[in-house]
Amino acid sequence: MSYLMRCWTLFPLLSVLLLARPHVSVANPLETYGFGSRAISMGGAYSAVADDFSAAYYNPAGLPQIGQVSVGVGMNFFSTRFNANQNVVVGETPEETPVIGNVDVSNSDNGGFMGGLAVGITRRLAIGVGMYLPSTEYLAKLQTQNQREPNYIFYEKRPRRFDLLVSVGAEILRGLHIGAGADILFGPLGRVKVRVPVGGEGTVDLSLMFRPRISFYGGLLWKIRKDMSIGIVYREKKKQGEVDINLDAEIDIAQLVIPIAGKMDTMIFYSPRQVTLGWAWKPGQRFLMDLDLTWLQWSKFEDSTMHMVVKLTANQINVPFQKVLDPGFDDTLLPRVGIEYLLKTWSFFPVADAVDLKLRGGYHFVDSPVPEQKGITNYLDSDSHVFSTGLGLALQNLFGSERALKLDLYFQFHHLVDREHKKDMEMADLDGDGIPETRVIGYPGYVTGGHILAGGFTVGVGF
Repeated sequence: MSYLMRCWTLFPLLSVLLLARPHVSVANPLETYGFGSRAISMGGAYSAVADDFSAAYYNPAGLPQIGQVSVGVGMNFFSTRFNANQNVVVGETPEETPVIGNVDVSNSDNGGFMGGLAVGITRRLAIGVGMYLPSTEYLAKLQTQNQREPNYIFYEKRPRRFDLLVSVGAEILRGLHIGAGADILFGPLGRVKVRVPVGGEGTVDLSLMFRPRISFYGGLLWKIRKDMSIGIVYREKKKQGEVDINLDAEIDIAQLVIPIAGKMDTMIFYSPRQVTLGWAWKPGQRFLMDLDLTWLQWSKFEDSTMHMVVKLTANQINVPFQKVLDPGFDDTLLPRVGIEYLLKTWSFFPVADAVDLKLRGGYHFVDSPVPEQKGITNYLDSDSHVFSTGLGLALQNLFGSERALKLDLYFQFHHLVDREHKKDMEMADLDGDGIPETRVIGYPGYVTGGHILAGGFTVGVGF
């Protein structure tokens, strides 16, 4: 056991929306920006810390550390600026000549509300709940993906989705914790009934409901020494937000009723299977250091495509919405590092025994799984350097009790490195007849890149 401990000690590291302009949502907002201002400001390196309400997301095995209650609510604010695709092919005329122009890839600025609650049921058992609510006019924007249309696949729809986390953690041996949770999103299921009499007014009856889509995750937290711990977190891939629509239509032609049955389904939300290994070191009361390394299985990425099956009388016709090409994504590693330093402690406040001011910083590198866009697809992405910083103010032992009031602020900067994509074709052969017939949008090429500014705060209470 001592040899193993020395090794760890040395470890340094909807059918209505389907008709809208197509896009895909690749992961929830928590995976892009983080959850909880303290963890975000530390670069998201939090799997081996997980000692407040945000453990419900980062590592549910940490929940038994929270004491009786840890609760926090806050807001995020985002501002995005991406490189425009200028002087490229954007389409063609009826005479099949290319149209040259600029592709608008800007993303509307937005934010959201985040909150969490962790409750200790016993000294060794705790439960946690987390939530993210976008500040847009909808809970989720569900749209299909068109591979040919340029879009920043990992950013455009991520912050626009409601997410719910439910988790539990337990200490099974002294210093050894395990936990499990469910990441819950919602996808629409519905039926459309249409009656279209020729020469008369038609009727449409749409019924739509949202059903939960659940993805499970689990973790382990082991305090190998008083000042050191490790964390391991596994997350199953998420294929959530599917749209499943049944169509039942009747067309009246010359007193002849022709029934049409159809079905549309599509996967419009995807997040890969991933494993995180984390290490935390706290030598004394002032300094805390965290390292995380995450493996993401992007090679199994499934593109979002609407599949349609139409049955006209006795004949069934398969109608593909679009030809799907293999995205060719690669598995990636995501390193994170975070630090926290107790900058100052005051003890003369009348409402609290002590007031702590903590300074935080972090960094993580996002290695893009997207290959150079040489062909007909236009997944826009670049490697990203993400820097974060923040402050934490904690009023300890309020009014002589064990309660603590916390205010955490964070600022985050994403730098998407400029990356050149050169098209190797002007026309593509999608039907396999040997004759190129499809205009390649984005020809002759473009440069991806840009930046994102994010900031926010969390107000919390713990005791």
